[in-house]
This record gives sequence, structure tokens and C-alpha cells, in this order.
Amino acid sequence: MATSDVITNLLHQVERIRPLIKEHATSAEANRQLSSVVYDAMYEAGLFAMLAPKAHGGPSYTPSRPCAFGRPSRASTRPRPGTW
Repeated sequence: MATSDVITNLLHQVERIRPLIKEHATSAEANRQLSSVVYDAMYEAGLFAMLAPKAHGGPSYTPSRPCAFGRPSRASTRPRPGTW
């Protein structure tokens, strides 16, 4: 699967469980941990497996790769030495 397909799939899964995450957000903040319901939904959506290497069935996605989240990475917005 191409990196862009992996990202698209992951974003789709996040959007799919977004209502559940929002529903449990207040208790997660108060308890300083994910609820078991949200954790299970994230697990079933494959969000924890996104870092697994291909050899173990994962997409081998690394968050340091450029991705389509709508904003540049911090590294790309920092001024280069001598250009400020």
C-alpha cells in the first residue's frame, strides 16, 4: 500500500471514531488516560499498528514522513541559520 493510501486510510479511521473520542474526551482529560472504549476502538481501527514494520503486517508508516494533515511540520517552518 502506498504511503498516501496508508495516510488516507488512517485519517478515515480517525474520522470514523471521532464521535466516540469526543464523547469520552471529558472523562479522558479528568482521568488522564483513554477510556477502555476509546482504546479498543483505536486498536480495532488499526491506529496502534501504523508503526509496525511491513515484516510484521504493518504499513511501516513513520510520522516523520510528510503527510496530508493540512499543516507543515515544525521543522519546515523554522528559519535556517543565518536567514533570520
